[in-house]
Amino acid sequence: MSAATELREMIASCAASGDAECGNAVAVGSSGLVERLGEATGSAEFTLVDAYGDIAVVRMTEGATARGGGATLTERMLVLVRREDEWLVRDAYDVADQPGGFVRTRRRQLPSTPPRARP
Repeated sequence: MSAATELREMIASCAASGDAECGNAVAVGSSGLVERLGEATGSAEFTLVDAYGDIAVVRMTEGATARGGGATLTERMLVLVRREDEWLVRDAYDVADQPGGFVRTRRRQLPSTPPRARP
């Protein structure tokens, strides 16, 4: 999930520099992603949930240490879109807020090139 890792790092860099649009990592028309994802610290694990050609859904699991010494996990779903041979984040939401409730998780790699359209 190197694309998702790189996008997370780019969004954190945009947040640190005050770039709320973050055009190199966030799809045009998406809003609020730098605020939601820009405070990322530490490591995260990314799992591909599904890929639909030029769109992919990725589960991001982050660990954080809460006050009092206990560890907490934050899970978000990231919707990535491929534009001009680059992946961008189109949407992000907490796992508890996901539409439809159940998401089947599969470990797969993001395709390096978009699949060909079927006739």
